[in-house]
Amino acid sequence: MNGLSLWLDAKTGIEGTLGYIAIAVCAFLGYTWINSGGVSSVDEKEEEEETPDPPRNFTTVQLRQFDGTKDEKTDEDKPVYLSVKGIVFDVSEGRDFYGPGGAYEMFAGHECGVALAKMSFDEKHIDDLAGCESLNFGEKTELDGWIEKFQYYRSYPIKGRLVSD
Repeated sequence: MNGLSLWLDAKTGIEGTLGYIAIAVCAFLGYTWINSGGVSSVDEKEEEEETPDPPRNFTTVQLRQFDGTKDEKTDEDKPVYLSVKGIVFDVSEGRDFYGPGGAYEMFAGHECGVALAKMSFDEKHIDDLAGCESLNFGEKTELDGWIEKFQYYRSYPIKGRLVSD
């Protein structure tokens, strides 16, 4: 190795040429690895499996099935969905709040935009999708704040839209 180093130094007239070549090779390999993403085919397969379902439409009857209770057939917990101003969110990660026994369990499987906007647990505000349009300015601002919180701060996945029966 020492002979190669001396020969390169003599040919190039630069002392330590072998070291510079080693640095250049490492830089090239690093550049190639970073720009290829360093993703293996195994990672790509896992990403494909985690592709979310496309958004769908829910009726109020269909939405009620996603209340976080135990599924009688499979004995597993059902997902927890709720609708805010017609946007259906999967709030299963917040099961402690929205699932059975949670502080907001009455919202699970329901449209709760008006109730959230009015900060009310009154059942007359549950499943009142049309009521979202008749809110006053302050209530609409509060409702938009809840949608922003669900979408961006909590990052609850959007599963679809609530449509009239």
